[in-house]
Amino acid sequence: MDVINGRIEVTHMLDEETPIDQQAETVVNDIIQEQRLKIVELGEQIVDLKSRAVHKRKKTAYILVVEQIECENKMITIRIRRLNKQHVGAMQIYDYRQSLLFIDNLPIAMTINEEIKESITSNIQDVKVKGTKYTFLENQLDDVKRIINEVVDKRDDV
Repeated sequence: MDVINGRIEVTHMLDEETPIDQQAETVVNDIIQEQRLKIVELGEQIVDLKSRAVHKRKKTAYILVVEQIECENKMITIRIRRLNKQHVGAMQIYDYRQSLLFIDNLPIAMTINEEIKESITSNIQDVKVKGTKYTFLENQLDDVKRIINEVVDKRDDV
């Protein structure tokens, strides 16, 4: 506040004919504009730093795996997991590639589990969700795969 008051006093000394309330309003608006410019500048710096925040080899170090757990009474149960490739062995990745759906090279910042859950529950009838397990009718499996791919593709575009 002292800086603002000081600026108002200096402005008033330079131009005593203009009412002080108008000068105060002008000074406050100028300070607000300066702060907005500073915020924009800092935001741009943050965007520039984001690309350097993650090591190049680890930017796409994640996989999304959709595994079929069980199938009985025309109901299918799948598990959807996002895993770090560095915590999974080569043989296990090979097995995951044989699963229902395998998406490789997901960005590190992509946390899509909640988006997938919301999309599946809003588009698929009678789906039961428990943690990362989804149970639904067997004939809806292709729709679930399509929904998951759409969510991943939408996030890749961002």
